[in-house]
Amino acid sequence: MVVQFVLSVVLISSTIIISRQIKYINNYDLGYNQANLIYIPLTGESRSKHEAIAQEFNAISGIENITRTNRLPFYSGNSSWDFDWEGKDPDTRVLLNRMNADKNYLETMGIKIAEGSAFPESYNEVLNFEEVSSPQVILNKEALRRMGLKDPIGKYFGPTGMEKKGVIAGVVEDFNFQSLHSGVEPIFIRPLFNNPEYIIIRVNPENFSGTIEEIKKSWSVVIPQSVCEIGFFDNEIESLYNSEVKISGLFRYFSFIAIFISCIGLFGLSMFIIERRKKEIGVRKVNGAKIREVMVLLNKDFIKWVTFAFIIACPITWFVMRQWLENFAFKTNISWWVFALSGMLVLGIALLTVSWQSWRAATRNPVEALRND
Repeated sequence: MVVQFVLSVVLISSTIIISRQIKYINNYDLGYNQANLIYIPLTGESRSKHEAIAQEFNAISGIENITRTNRLPFYSGNSSWDFDWEGKDPDTRVLLNRMNADKNYLETMGIKIAEGSAFPESYNEVLNFEEVSSPQVILNKEALRRMGLKDPIGKYFGPTGMEKKGVIAGVVEDFNFQSLHSGVEPIFIRPLFNNPEYIIIRVNPENFSGTIEEIKKSWSVVIPQSVCEIGFFDNEIESLYNSEVKISGLFRYFSFIAIFISCIGLFGLSMFIIERRKKEIGVRKVNGAKIREVMVLLNKDFIKWVTFAFIIACPITWFVMRQWLENFAFKTNISWWVFALSGMLVLGIALLTVSWQSWRAATRNPVEALRND
């Protein structure tokens, strides 16, 4: 029975910790505003007609912002360490993620600029990357930390061995472009002029579904033979943690089973012990013992067993959940009240299970128990 209650406490407290971590993830500030963001993959003909598609979308009143990019923030992208920058230590090698995006990217995503500025308006007239003699780039703060770069605005930055060097136009606050299993990685954003892979749209929430239908109609005007496939940022971010949600559901299920089995065993054991002590209870009642005193006498042994199980279960849960939380770069704390709540819940269930038997034994006529003696 002690083993069963150890499992019950471990499962209940683990379920609470997992649920808190999932809630923490869902409420964590990713560094950009994912609410009401949708994306449309561009392939084949749609990629070559992205300008016409964007023009059609701009006429829709329910669309607040549109941007084009080669990468979504929750998908892995290209990375490399072959970069030079002004003041670089020759022995320094920093692995940088790369993203191409147009000038509307930061505003559409809600990413905050820490220093400098976004891409200039003059890029509206540029059709090809080769037309820009010194392309501007944007880095995040984590990139600067790893590069050891101070006062970056206006300094050159670009691939090693290339004559054309970019100029750092701005620095953005760190944002999570991967799941929260990983920490914030260094990234630089360079201007995108052609061949985007995705259109990202911020939709006004007041008529969200109606705007989605208008987007599909506008798409069919430009590419009638193709279906507009729309993805939702919220759904994609939730899918990153499907395994954790499934684990939480399984723990809830097994917690119920463990408690149910424990209660059955406790109920049978309490009946057996009380039956063995019925003559002792009868003698105590004849000598003036009250119902409350008899119930405390019978219940205190069960309370000791549950308390012993709780003492064993707490370090087990702490160790297992601490190891599980190491899978996340951003994680909640394991609070003491989680164990207290689990212990009180299990103790309450145990007391309810045995108290019925204790009450029956305490209110029984002592004459019945002592008749044969």
